[in-house]
Amino acid sequence: CSGSSEAALAELCGGRQGPAGLIGESTAAATLTGSLPSFSVTLDASSLTAGRHYRLCISLNASDSTSVFHDAYQPVYVTGIRGTSFTSIGNADAQTISFDCPEGCSLSSALYIGSFCDHTDFSGAHAAEPGVSTDATLIGQVVGDTYKATVNTTGLPAGSYVICADLDGTGTAMAFGDTSVQISLR
Repeated sequence: CSGSSEAALAELCGGRQGPAGLIGESTAAATLTGSLPSFSVTLDASSLTAGRHYRLCISLNASDSTSVFHDAYQPVYVTGIRGTSFTSIGNADAQTISFDCPEGCSLSSALYIGSFCDHTDFSGAHAAEPGVSTDATLIGQVVGDTYKATVNTTGLPAGSYVICADLDGTGTAMAFGDTSVQISLR
């Protein structure tokens, strides 16, 4: 990468130069900032569908008309869940968390609390893994953009976990993703 490299998020990286190299829903490409070995990019993902995974596509030299977008093999989850009023919950069989989800959540959406999220699981179902995650559960709406879910945390040790969400639940268009919303288990 260099200062003339560009990046974008897309459903697929098509290989061709310019916007045509980004297949399906995508962001506009933006120039990377930084220097070797560390670069960053800021992208406007507001036009992308909440709850979907996208690919990070890189064009190594955007000023060269023959440069193409390549898949960086870095999946990026566009979350609909933006925050929670419960940052700490207990170790018990019925812990309720509420969270803000201004786009993408419905009563069909599912979530679990885990050390990490399995982005290959499109089923909306997730069986608890002792010491790692809870069972997935459907969410309920409280009011407006505020939703809630009740999870059984008895199989987890104290520590920091993330909310993993599959916004279409049992639908197969979306998979569980890391919302970056942290929950501390005490």
